[in-house]
Amino acid sequence: MEDTVITTKDLLKTFLILVCASGIGMIFFQFGLREANIIMIYILGVLLSSIATRGYLCGILSSICSVVIFNYLFTEPRFSFSADPDYPITFFIMLLTSVLSSTLATRVQRQARQASQKAYYTELLISSIQKLQKGKNEEEILQKGAEQLEALLNRPILYAVSYEDKELAFSVEPKDQEKEMFDRFTLEEKAVAQWVQKNNKHAGATTNTLSNVKNYYLSVRGMQEVMGIVGIPIKSYEQLDTFEKNLIIAILNECGIIMERRRLSQEKYKIEMRTHQEKLRSNLLRAISHDLRTPLTGISGNAAILMDQETLLPEGKKHELYTSIYDDAMWLMNLTENLLSITRVENGSMKLQMEPQLLTEVFDEALRHVDRQVKDHVVHAEVKDELLMAKMDVHLIIQVIINIVNNAIKYTPVGSEINLSAYRKGDWVYIQIADNGLGMDDEIKKHLFDMFYTAYQGKGDNRRGLGLGLNLCKSIVMAHGGKISVSDNTPQGAVFTFTLPWEKVDIRSSDC
Repeated sequence: MEDTVITTKDLLKTFLILVCASGIGMIFFQFGLREANIIMIYILGVLLSSIATRGYLCGILSSICSVVIFNYLFTEPRFSFSADPDYPITFFIMLLTSVLSSTLATRVQRQARQASQKAYYTELLISSIQKLQKGKNEEEILQKGAEQLEALLNRPILYAVSYEDKELAFSVEPKDQEKEMFDRFTLEEKAVAQWVQKNNKHAGATTNTLSNVKNYYLSVRGMQEVMGIVGIPIKSYEQLDTFEKNLIIAILNECGIIMERRRLSQEKYKIEMRTHQEKLRSNLLRAISHDLRTPLTGISGNAAILMDQETLLPEGKKHELYTSIYDDAMWLMNLTENLLSITRVENGSMKLQMEPQLLTEVFDEALRHVDRQVKDHVVHAEVKDELLMAKMDVHLIIQVIINIVNNAIKYTPVGSEINLSAYRKGDWVYIQIADNGLGMDDEIKKHLFDMFYTAYQGKGDNRRGLGLGLNLCKSIVMAHGGKISVSDNTPQGAVFTFTLPWEKVDIRSSDC
């Protein structure tokens, strides 16, 4: 359509080029140059007209006018439209040459313009895709798409993410034009947007569907569903041309695909989380049903013996049975505490009560609650800086220390040493629990903090752990922003190290 439209600006350019060509022709004529040179000037003028104007009509008009002007100014008799019988052939060849030159120049110009548009189209589309991919969620992706359209069209853009069970909630880009756009967004406009969402088609201004509204509404299409709706104001703004419409659709299609990919990724993640939770429940039930039998059988059996033969048993045997019942009960209590904590971690309900705490006090409190078999070991707790403080949820960190110390008690020989220490390095406090037991293989270290992993090494008893304690320790420490690891002790044994944020001690003088 552009090739068949003549604008006033193009006519003025053509006229000026013809005047210049005629002026140069008059100069050539005054100097007695041959008419062929003047004809070449007019052909050059036709080429310039074709290049300087859009379409081919101005080039053809320039060709015809060049022949007429040349006949009037330079053929005998001059300043008349009569000519020698030989001139019509010259005029025809001149006209044909001019028309062909104009057509070729227009075609080259059109191809150059199309190549430029394609390059711009490709560059803008690549830039849009890169920006869309940076969106953290569907709302942000669609917002970035609206930003690209606003920059391209120089007009505000309405946009809303489409959810199957929610009403469209529109926003405006840029934000400072929200009032203007929402004033235009009547109930009729909203109904058209809902129709587009339902039917996955374009509608509104400039279309044949519901065209009596002020905005042009497009669906942001994914591969399977409508991901969003975009409204582009038409009335009071310039009409969109074909190139702009194609570019809009391309940007919105890419936006829809990226949004759908993000939504599918989120759904996949939710499915994986549900699968993981179901697997966790199954593993817990299987492990509990198997490993609770031993302590429960021991408690019930020992209690039955005490009830049936209490008067016959010597005091030493009774104490042994009481001790066995107590140990089994404490094992079950620790297991229950770990299970409850693991459940809180898995469902995201574990909320940290972060407070600064003195490490000496934390060590003392933890050692008061460790396994009673600690009497068979030598335990030291040393903090060189008595005022060393760390920011923590004290109850959870005490549970971490108890779990690690109980592991050392369980898996190291009688009489071995267990040392607790803490020191500061930069903005972190390093807490170490070391033993001089038998140590552990490198393969065990790789999986020691995995859930349900247990290692049979060194001393053990008749109760097998569920492999929850150290995994829980890792989750608690990471929730505090720290790290936990295990390494070899020198000359033998193992060292568990975890970090907590350092808290500066604020010593203030007080009035007496």
